[in-house]
Amino acid sequence: MYALSLKKILILPVGFLLIHILYIGCCKCIEGAFYKDITSTKVFEYGDKNFFSKDSVKVSDTLLISFIINANLVTYQNPFSGLVNAAYATSCKCGGTIEDLGFKYKIDSLVVTSNEVFKGVAAGSNLSNLFTANFASRLNSSTINVTIPQLIDSLNRVKYVDGFSLITTANNVVNKTHKFSYKLYCNSKVYEAFGTRLVVFQ
Repeated sequence: MYALSLKKILILPVGFLLIHILYIGCCKCIEGAFYKDITSTKVFEYGDKNFFSKDSVKVSDTLLISFIINANLVTYQNPFSGLVNAAYATSCKCGGTIEDLGFKYKIDSLVVTSNEVFKGVAAGSNLSNLFTANFASRLNSSTINVTIPQLIDSLNRVKYVDGFSLITTANNVVNKTHKFSYKLYCNSKVYEAFGTRLVVFQ
């Protein structure tokens, strides 16, 4: 009467393993020094007065683009160890500290293009010099306004930066409707992001 059935004998170890694997997977805390290895980018475009619809963003004065850099954390101690997602530790109450060592590979450039002529620049050509940028480190909330070349230099030097904003104005815009593309070049790879709506200058 005390003997367990074969079915129970098989189920109990499996259940034990699953519980502990899920627990470790959900609650393992991250501590130490990490590089950020870029995996993708994402952008959100906004009009100066938040005029937008399901299909378009309307800009009467200034276009603001929120540029997010998604990355995995790679340990400094063992660069060949498994990757850990940057959002991994947010589900646990962890007491350790994470040191941001910056991006694992140097960011080379940022190229912005449009499907239409923009301020006299041909469709498909680089528009980066028509945009400025601002960003803030998580260690310093002060916003820094820079040109795109200065932004690239800062991203390669300043730690604890996960994204930035791009800004351009409606001045001298003849063709009013644009679909912008944003390409970040790093380690011989291209991380491209598109706005989800058309940008319509008023």
